[in-house]
Amino acid sequence: MEENKSLRQIYIDKRKALSDDDRHELSNKASENLIALLNTEFKGANIFLCFYPLEYEIDLRPFYSNLIESGKTLYFPVSDDRDKSLSFYRVDNLESDFSRGTYQVMEPVDRVDELEDFSDCVCITPGLIFDDDFNRVGYGAGYYDRFFNDNPEITKVGAFFDCQAYPALSPAAHDVKMDYIVTENGYTKRG
Repeated sequence: MEENKSLRQIYIDKRKALSDDDRHELSNKASENLIALLNTEFKGANIFLCFYPLEYEIDLRPFYSNLIESGKTLYFPVSDDRDKSLSFYRVDNLESDFSRGTYQVMEPVDRVDELEDFSDCVCITPGLIFDDDFNRVGYGAGYYDRFFNDNPEITKVGAFFDCQAYPALSPAAHDVKMDYIVTENGYTKRG
């Protein structure tokens, strides 16, 4: 766990070192790989939990646009800083349905259509570091691990730049593995 904390700044810096052009190109390639995954593994999936990119994160809005055009339903998180929980609300327009929320993350403006049944969801999951054994390190607050522990039926897809890969992390007992990982170089399914 201490090792993971010390790795965070290193991997923040690695991601920041990407130029805007590289970040854009790599994000588009990862989106293409997510579309390929959608067309093979997730043909029947209709509900997707997504994340809006932070400044240096992978930007999967091309994939999200494809989902909307394909008639899929998208939900984005709202963070509750008091109990470190996530709630997901429907978004129909990637341009106008967001405003800045907790931690300056873009969150859904309209908080009427909250998702409560997560049984058939695919969650596109952000993170800072991912390893070869499908472990993930986030930013340290535990929002997603808490959410996945409460909703184990969700299919979890870690999406990140290949420069965020690390050979072997030291997961804590509460950390939740991804079911798939996707980068600009392709995708892999766990076990």
